[in-house]
Amino acid sequence: MLSLLTNEANAAKVRMLIGVRSPGGPKDTFTCPQPGHENRDRPLVDDVEARLHAHRLRIDEEPWWHQEDLRDYATSVLHNTPSSPYAPAQHHDAATQVAQVLADKAGRSFLIARIAASSLAHRPQPAAATDPAWLAAVEAGVIGVFRDDLHRTFPDFHDRARAVALLRAVAFAYGRGLPWANIWPVVANAVADTHATYGDGDIAWLLASPMAGYLVTDKEDGTTVYRLFHDALRSTLRERWHDLLDGLSP
Repeated sequence: MLSLLTNEANAAKVRMLIGVRSPGGPKDTFTCPQPGHENRDRPLVDDVEARLHAHRLRIDEEPWWHQEDLRDYATSVLHNTPSSPYAPAQHHDAATQVAQVLADKAGRSFLIARIAASSLAHRPQPAAATDPAWLAAVEAGVIGVFRDDLHRTFPDFHDRARAVALLRAVAFAYGRGLPWANIWPVVANAVADTHATYGDGDIAWLLASPMAGYLVTDKEDGTTVYRLFHDALRSTLRERWHDLLDGLSP
């Protein structure tokens, strides 16, 4: 609908800021694999730019990017997550140190900062900024912090496998997400790499766990649906799910 606003060459222009996630990388370069399929295969950000004749502002580049924003975001997660060990005033200095190291290690990824900071905020005790296990997870990127959180949430391998199978089912959903009733258990059983059979009780178990934080709840045609909050989680669960179950080394 927004593209209709740009059809009249002499009409007054509407200035809007639209946030669209891009694939990242130098200048968001993208090569269409099949000529003639440009509109179908190109990233959403490229499609939006072309349809709206827009000027792209890459906010992860200068002059828009400020590394301290990532630090402040991590600090906020550590301070404000309910029951966070960093919430009490006596641990605020520790939170600042951890957030600074996290910002330095995470590059320009708010996703890594969110997963790592949320995982730390759910620990019973504050972790030191120099903790080698935590640093190794952050340095491994999305797969590292996701795996570390999964292993800490579910120390038992069978629980981890169950959580990954249920989350992986959501990773194959399109649109607003995957409905629970009669769909989610069937997809989970189809993608599981075990002989286990998952049902409604397993989904309720997952949604009652900290792993529910990886999901967004939405509505479609009056039905509650679930999807992962970031595309990188979706690709990780679809393509590198074995790495999530294996040891903590990348």
